[in-house]
Parts: sequence; structure tokens; C-alpha cells
Amino acid sequence: MLEKFIENRINKKIIYFFNKPLVLFIFFGTSITVFFALQYGFFINIQQAITTKGTNARLITIEHSKHKDTIYAYSGAKFINKEKIADIKHLPNWSVNASNINNDSNLIMIIPNNNKELTNPRFNAEIIAYNLQSKKQIVIGRDADLLVKPLFDEKTKTVYYRSTSHNQETRLIQYNLNTRIKKTIFKTNNEMAIFPILANKNNLYVIKYDVQGSKLMIISDMEIKEAAHLSGHFIRDWSISDDKNQLLFIEQEANNQYLQYNLKILNIKNKEYVELNFSKDSYALQKEILSVTGNTSSKNRDIVNYFKPIWLNANEMAFGINSILLQNSQPISIFNISASRLDKLIPPLKGLDVPIAFDSYGKNMLVKNIQPEMNYLEKIFVINNELKTRLPIENNNLVIYANWWYIN
Repeated sequence: MLEKFIENRINKKIIYFFNKPLVLFIFFGTSITVFFALQYGFFINIQQAITTKGTNARLITIEHSKHKDTIYAYSGAKFINKEKIADIKHLPNWSVNASNINNDSNLIMIIPNNNKELTNPRFNAEIIAYNLQSKKQIVIGRDADLLVKPLFDEKTKTVYYRSTSHNQETRLIQYNLNTRIKKTIFKTNNEMAIFPILANKNNLYVIKYDVQGSKLMIISDMEIKEAAHLSGHFIRDWSISDDKNQLLFIEQEANNQYLQYNLKILNIKNKEYVELNFSKDSYALQKEILSVTGNTSSKNRDIVNYFKPIWLNANEMAFGINSILLQNSQPISIFNISASRLDKLIPPLKGLDVPIAFDSYGKNMLVKNIQPEMNYLEKIFVINNELKTRLPIENNNLVIYANWWYIN
């Protein structure tokens, strides 16, 4: 009984924290509505950084306050030089939704600043490309869905974003930063829970939620079709490998009285499906092939939860991990697929570490530390495992975004 009590307490604390930013409502009828309510003041947009070799590496953060979000750049050997880049004004108590920084120093952001949408700033938000060097911006549109992170394709210099209207019309829009040409590439009269994740060879891949769970879909020539059934549950925290062939994600599985977070991979090309199960004493890959119906039923296993995975390269990934079998202070795990080897970064003194972004050298890992015992206090660190350093990033307000910026 005591063991069961401890197990439930630990799982509830961890699950409570990682579900706090995401509130998902599904309404079934003639249409399916999936509405994400992100509490922007609590969480960082976590994604893998696209970086290039150079000595002008800086760290970019966005700090949140009631009426504005402020962009800062950190530089120096220990990232102690803090420079204010810009204030981004927005409606009270909301926040920007930012994507990755591209090689031209553009930060793609959706901003809730439409005074006509005070009751629901989700609709008709402004989307811009803000250049961190010139401090100039390109207004892409004022029709973005605030709750869906924009996607930027570096190869084609194209921004993809979702637009959702009050009458439930859903559109996916592309905008080329070079040509300034904007066009709708998909449209439906029903609100559809679709999230752009990858542009590849004139195709746009999106995650779609519906009554059957989570699917990977392909949009081409104004049509949408299923590429793979990912799970009968909701998935989250997806990451795409640099070669655009591997989709890494977390499956949020309802299991009796708690949620379990499973770590999975899909080979987009051949549909090979991999579930990573790291038990207390062994680290084994479990493989199965997606069936036509997408049968991804769970196997009996230890209750291990995984959080915020990112690809480091084609062969390695990083993620946060926690289990009733593990200690309270958990470092980030690095898994080497070909060697089946699990390594650890420098552990925190307290709480749980999750990765944010990894630099191009493989030296510095940008990390968020969460402390449930301290009312879910969040802190940002830069870890260098080779030098055995763990540098705190000083901030005055809550950090809602952090990433690497390399100046060419």
C-alpha cells in the first residue's frame, strides 16, 4: 500500500507539471475541434536549434511580463553579458509564440496584439519575421492562430503557419521571405486540429488529432492524406531529425488513474515504428511495424516517463526521464542508437532537467530545470559535459523561450 501511495504521488506531481501548459478540448459532431490553450507564462518553446560553426554564438531568451515580452541576447565565455534586443508588446497576460531562429537571424513570432480580439486573442494574431541583427521586421500577416507554432523551412526560406477563423474555417498558409509571396496551401470549412511539423519536397507534413488519436498527414496540391497512424492517444513534443526521415515524439497515454509518457520514433519513409523502453536495469529497443490500422498497443513495462526529446544528430537523442524507480534529481539522458548506450549529463542539485537546444559542436546543452518541490520553479542552465560545467542563465522574469543564435 505504501509503495502504491508513493507511486501515485510521484506520478501525479510529474504529470501535473507537464500537463499544465496544454489544455486540450475535443468536441465531436459534424466537425472536430481541438483547441490548445497554452499558458505562455509557464513554459519554454522547446525545439532543437539549427546552428552553424562560428565564434559568434549567442544565447537568445524571451522574458515574459504582463504587457510585453522582451528579447535578450547573452554572450561571453559564461554567457554573462546580457543585451536587450527588443520589447514585443502584446495584449495583457498573453505572450508571443516563437519558432526557431533561421540562418539569416530571423526569429519567426506570432504576437497577440489585435485589439479587436480581446476576448480571444488566439484568432487573427500578427505573425512576423524579426531580424535579431538589423532589428527590422517583416509583417507576414495578421491572420495567424496564436496557439500553433509556426514552421520555418531553411532550404526554401518559407514560413508555414495555421490560420483559424471564428466560423471554424482552417487554413494552412505559406509565405516566402525572399519573394514575399503568400498563398493558402490547404483549406477546410471545419476547424481541424493540424500542426505543421516538416516541409520536404513540395510536401507539408502535419500532425492531426481526431477521434482515432494522432496521425501524420501529408498536404500537397490542396489535398490532405494520411501518411501514418502514430497513436491511438495524443502525441506531443515532436522533433524531426536533420535528414527529415525520423520523427521523435512523446505519446501521452491514459493509464488507469494517471498519464504515462512514452518515447517513440517513426521512420517517415518506411513507416518503421520504434518504442524506446528504458527500464531500471536494461536499455532495450522494442521495434514493431505500423500496421494498416496503426496498432500501437502498449506492452507491460516499468512506469518510466519521458519528456521533451530532441535529436542531437542522426544517431543520438536527448530527453528528460523520471520514474518511481529513479532518484528525485534527474539529469538529461543521451541515447546513442547504434551503440545502444545511455549516457547522462551533469545532474541537477534538485528537480528534473529537460533539454531545450544543443549547439553544433556538441559541447553546450541548453537546459530547463523544473523543481516540483519549489512550486514548479523553472531555471535555465547551459551544461558543458566535457568541461563539467553547469552555468545558470540569469533572468529577471519568467523565460518563455530560449535558443541558440549563431551570427554568420
